[in-house]
Amino acid sequence: MSQSRKVYEAHLGFYDTVVAAFSQKSALAAWGSSTDLFKMGIARITNDPVKVKAALAKPGLVLRRPAGTSIAFSENPPLPKVPKKKRD
Repeated sequence: MSQSRKVYEAHLGFYDTVVAAFSQKSALAAWGSSTDLFKMGIARITNDPVKVKAALAKPGLVLRRPAGTSIAFSENPPLPKVPKKKRD
């Protein structure tokens, strides 16, 4: 019997990330983390249809997008934009 993948999300650095993996352990490995991000509350399972569709299209790969944006998840997203500071 084949085990189904779950989709996990985490906010890492300047990016929101998703990965389709068989377990939390394999998701942590994909993110390259030896720390339990789930225990810390940084990572969690997601059922968001947009995130699930993106992650399941490329299982095992970490997909990113700049934090707080709604652009599509990708392997090589654009750099986040820093808002211009008004001069006094």
